[in-house]
Amino acid sequence: NMPKITVGDIEIDYEIQGSGAPLLMIMGLSFSRRDWGEKFTELLARNYQLILFDNRDAGLTSQSSRLYSIVDGTAPIVLQIWQMMPQVFWTH
Repeated sequence: NMPKITVGDIEIDYEIQGSGAPLLMIMGLSFSRRDWGEKFTELLARNYQLILFDNRDAGLTSQSSRLYSIVDGTAPIVLQIWQMMPQVFWTH
């Protein structure tokens, strides 16, 4: 099982892979982190610590019970990841 974080009314499924400088991968609305493609993420993970997540209503993330836009759908997820891993947004 992959880890999950709770954001509002849903549980976001995410994974971290690779090593190096953190790189937050945000896929388009209604897409899963798997849509990046395994070969692409494997290549990036050689030099970066990838943080990938399934958007609302996609992949293993739970279904939302309300309407939302990509802004209010993704911004809370990014904020939650920042609170969990501040080094993603602030590296030295």
